Amino acid sequence: MKMDKFELAVKKFVIDHLQNKMIKLDIAAHEIDDSFNFIESGVVDSMGFLELMTLVEKRFKIEIDFEDYDPSEFTYLYGFVNCISRSKRSGCVK
Repeated sequence: MKMDKFELAVKKFVIDHLQNKMIKLDIAAHEIDDSFNFIESGVVDSMGFLELMTLVEKRFKIEIDFEDYDPSEFTYLYGFVNCISRSKRSGCVK
């Protein structure tokens, strides 16, 4: 799946933020692809997800309206990045 510059920036930000947790779980960076599932892998729990969303909203100056998305989209890397990108395109900026 081809990503634009904004989506690649979001992806990098997310991976960088989760890197310490991934190291603790012995997950190497090369194992992270677009289908990587944050929840199933144990990298993110519900509190970690809220923290990540807050950081992404602040960093990229957007506001996510969760009613616009299927919650399962946020559990894997590409879905997460795609939701953030769609929010930005729809004008949900802070």
